[in-house]
Amino acid sequence: MKKTILFLALIFIFAQAAHAQINWSDYSYSHGSKLSGKDSPIGIIIALNKANETFNVNVTKGNESTYKSLSKNPFFLKGHSGNLIVSTTFDTTKVQFFLGGVIKNNIHDYEYRVVKEHDNINVPWTKITKFGSDVSTKDTIIKSLAYIGGFTTTIGKRITVDVRKKGTNKILSTAIVYCERNVPQLENIYIGNKSNEFLKRFNKFDSNHISNEEIIKWNKIHPDDQLNTLTNLPRMLRVASTQNNLLFYFSASVVKNDQIEYELLKDHRVIRSWRRNESGCIFTLAL
Repeated sequence: MKKTILFLALIFIFAQAAHAQINWSDYSYSHGSKLSGKDSPIGIIIALNKANETFNVNVTKGNESTYKSLSKNPFFLKGHSGNLIVSTTFDTTKVQFFLGGVIKNNIHDYEYRVVKEHDNINVPWTKITKFGSDVSTKDTIIKSLAYIGGFTTTIGKRITVDVRKKGTNKILSTAIVYCERNVPQLENIYIGNKSNEFLKRFNKFDSNHISNEEIIKWNKIHPDDQLNTLTNLPRMLRVASTQNNLLFYFSASVVKNDQIEYELLKDHRVIRSWRRNESGCIFTLAL
């Protein structure tokens, strides 16, 4: 009998149509105490999708540590500014950058550049020409800020935006955004009529991880050398050909169902390309 192997891979996403109008209410902002006006200091403002906040576990301290390190690093300060802001994103959609402290009368005095990693110039020094009012008609905070643009990088990399006054070499403000990998952790698999077991775990405190009872269950079915040492789940799960109802349980801090997408392969052939989670529950994928 031919054996069929199914593979399920998942990633986090923040869905956004390529040319759709940005919904600025979905964004949160990292900035100084005063954003705009002729008396406010020059400073870059970072706008990240609010969904990033659900993954922002133990990252704030890391950003603070990076800020303290770079703001005192003579080598870094030779090419950037101590007026620095550091943030983290967990996806590859564009991060939006604004500039506070400028007004219509002096916006053309400033220019920006975008650097990927440490010295890969992605956008050379370019004039700042737009205000937030050019990209949004609703958000009053954004409308009063100069708009630099939206930029992205790949997972595991960082992107840096610098601002200076035209005709000078002194950088007035620097923003760094790290794009970190964050993937769901597979905690258990429920087969067929075992959905009641799945529902039971929600009645337990700290149900995000596989229980000792569930570990024992898998140990009875599979020898130790067939179990993943990290997840305690089978390295390869075989089910009857008539079984088409599998529940995959993942620990993941998600607030919206479309924050997860998955790909399904059958005998090494893609039968479902990357797409959003279609299950009504944000914790499971029913196949």
